[in-house]
Amino acid sequence: MWRLIVLFAFLAIPFQESFAQPSDSRRGVQEPLTISYCLQEIKGDWRFHYKIINDQIQYDRRYVNYGGQGSKLSIDTTAIHTYDIDSRGRTSYNLNWEENDGELKFMETNTKSSWDLRQGKDGVQIVLKDAYYPGCPEVVRYIVRLNKSQMLTVDPLTRDYYFYTRR
Repeated sequence: MWRLIVLFAFLAIPFQESFAQPSDSRRGVQEPLTISYCLQEIKGDWRFHYKIINDQIQYDRRYVNYGGQGSKLSIDTTAIHTYDIDSRGRTSYNLNWEENDGELKFMETNTKSSWDLRQGKDGVQIVLKDAYYPGCPEVVRYIVRLNKSQMLTVDPLTRDYYFYTRR
């Protein structure tokens, strides 16, 4: 009888290990973001999808100027945010619009925008300079998640979340 109990005890050990808690890396716990990682991943075009305000998803709706044809409310537009770094280390930021059919609409304003990354108390911040017009106050967003295909940022003042995917 005791041999049977010992046999079941040895058989139960591997079975119990399969129900052990997964390690942090398997549970999806993200390591803190670093500026060097963000510099590598942020370069390129990012399509803005929506922002979350008070647990409500808000899609992009704005007036778009169609050249000499005037402007009209365009609900199905998507903002394309472009972050670039040249060979000298200078950054540039552009904001354009893409219709759902894929046609890219360029902003009329020829703003020389730039961006920077800073280490803030709650993580890495994207700081946009002259983002929408010359003299525009700095736009600051904390990077919550960033990988090759998705980016989630949060406004430190309003706590609104902004979701992007790579274009």
